[in-house]
Amino acid sequence: CTTVLLAACGGGSADPSAALPPPPGTVPVSGAEKLVAADADTLAGHFVARLAAAGTPEAGDVVAWAFASPPAPSSALGMPVMASAHSATAADRPTVTNAIVLQEAGVDEDDVVRSGNGIMYALTPPAGDAGSQSLVVRRAVQGGTAAPPLAVLTLDAAVRYSGLFLDPPRRQLLAIGDGSTASPVPSAVPGGGLPTIMIADARPFEAVSTVSFFDLPETDQPARRTTLAFDGAIQAARVADGRLWLVLRHRPGFEGFVWGGGPEASVSNRGWLERFSLAQVLPRWRVDGQDRGSVVAGGDCYLQPATPGGIAVVTSIVSVDLATPAKAPLSRCIAAPVDAVYMAPGALFLATTRYPTRAVTTQAANGVAAARSFAPTTPSTDFHKFSLGAGRIDYRGSGTAPGRLSWGADTARFMLSATAEDLRVVTQLDPGAAEGPARLSVLRDEGTGVLRTVSSLPNERRTAPIGKAGEQVHAVRFVEDRAYVVTFRRTDPVYAIDLSDPTDPRLLGALEVPGFSDRLYPLGADLLLGVGHDSQSWNDIDYTTGVLVSLLDVRDPTRPRELARRVIGERGSMSASDFSPHGTAIERDGGRVRIALPVSVHAGAPLDVWPGAPAAIGWRPFSRLAVHRFEVDLDAPALVEREALVAPDAGGTLGREGGRDAGRQAFDRGIHVGGETWLWYDGQLVGAAW
Repeated sequence: CTTVLLAACGGGSADPSAALPPPPGTVPVSGAEKLVAADADTLAGHFVARLAAAGTPEAGDVVAWAFASPPAPSSALGMPVMASAHSATAADRPTVTNAIVLQEAGVDEDDVVRSGNGIMYALTPPAGDAGSQSLVVRRAVQGGTAAPPLAVLTLDAAVRYSGLFLDPPRRQLLAIGDGSTASPVPSAVPGGGLPTIMIADARPFEAVSTVSFFDLPETDQPARRTTLAFDGAIQAARVADGRLWLVLRHRPGFEGFVWGGGPEASVSNRGWLERFSLAQVLPRWRVDGQDRGSVVAGGDCYLQPATPGGIAVVTSIVSVDLATPAKAPLSRCIAAPVDAVYMAPGALFLATTRYPTRAVTTQAANGVAAARSFAPTTPSTDFHKFSLGAGRIDYRGSGTAPGRLSWGADTARFMLSATAEDLRVVTQLDPGAAEGPARLSVLRDEGTGVLRTVSSLPNERRTAPIGKAGEQVHAVRFVEDRAYVVTFRRTDPVYAIDLSDPTDPRLLGALEVPGFSDRLYPLGADLLLGVGHDSQSWNDIDYTTGVLVSLLDVRDPTRPRELARRVIGERGSMSASDFSPHGTAIERDGGRVRIALPVSVHAGAPLDVWPGAPAAIGWRPFSRLAVHRFEVDLDAPALVEREALVAPDAGGTLGREGGRDAGRQAFDRGIHVGGETWLWYDGQLVGAAW
């Protein structure tokens, strides 16, 4: 079914309580969130039941999400959310992203640009819906401003490549991408007295994920070695311990099955279901186009009775040996959709969300099919832990927390953090919740199959809320035994939470500053870099304006301070970090940190100011694309701005009012190679000495 993405903002922030009572007792769990191992027959029966329900008029062709009361006014922010950054090391060493940019040290993340030994490998952005992409290889010249291409490889036009992994031990490069999919098409259906938000054809669509392996010989001319293809769309891709880890969401198509319809369709579907085979559901894989069968066996799957899912959906965990990629991968699957993926060394966590609803059936516009309106209540999120290692993927247990994660995958994963035994998680509650918009929960793996909640914040004894009513969680970052949470409406409250005693988390302090951060990066033990947007409020709606870069001092977490801030451009300005978890390039060189942030700057006279509105909310025309560079001395912290590196010919020919196309901006990157800064944009590269 279609997920409705609605965001509302509000509120301010509260000062944390100075003196708090002792921690509460443990929180009981029901165990309903647990996964259940299923043999092939049980799994087949599960899917037959799902398909039978989806083929009836009651489950119908259309699904409507509605609210019993109108939702709060949507914010005009419209920004993606917190993630990570990309960093390249010195020119004489292969790239491994460092602890600043990775969510977890030792777990690598794909990006559109990788570098090593002075060589840069980069993906060009897609040229429209049907245009092919290229893999461009360039050598960084010390002291140069241009890097001539060593090779340009045209990639498969049927695949949209989104990221690269560099594997120096095996001298190979991996390119990750998704094949074409057919998405559900929204249509109009009356809401039966409830305000309908969105409806869509609920039929499944198919996707194929591709991993291409390229040899990197001494000449640095990549040569394609092999290509793997898996049924399903990529939810997450990681590299750790010599293996590629993929989480894939597979929604198969079923030729001949009628979705919805009348009595004749029900008769036809009954015969179709009698001939049903599990092979029609389980995802398959291919090596260089040759079918290798199901990537996961029927006996290696799990069901979650509490969240059975609607139509047949299979979420697969696939682990490929980088040394022998054509060898059958390790795999497990869950017969349900997964909303977020988080990987730590030795462990993988999958999150599924339960939305209790009140269903109202109404007649559809076509007079034949029925539409079902749902009035969602407060959701809860279930977390499923798998241990990884020694050629095994073992299910450890599940736990639950109230609220939901972010709808953005790269924000949601930063709301989770694991230690050896505990999962720490921040969830978003109803913005109007009396206890505040955010909840911190600590879930412990005690080897019983249940991740038991051992503490939460706020609670009946520590009542200070994390945010005020109406606020949204914009960014979360866990740094050792602390958590930093950004909520926002009128100002940017940054909350510091002490996790040194996981059974008794404590709110330490809060900082309120204008604007908000979508991403937080730890520059050192006591410094955070925030990247987001400044904002302007008008008529109870918050409008993003320029790109905000701020330096936060958390040496005294009870009194966080903003040491410096810089606002780049005006309304319409976007940074690469608005689009990608690796949009900010950060490199540590001894006691100094270098920061490079590509920004598409909008500036000048406003194009569309409404009568009575402040000028700041008027959209500005595109001005330039530039990497804005900053340096921070960790011993004497200050945000020192360097001269920006401007792209000489970044065309503003696409997008609103001549602005750059969002698909191109998503591929903008700043790159550190030795003492040089490089800007990758629109398939071009320009550089300058730091």
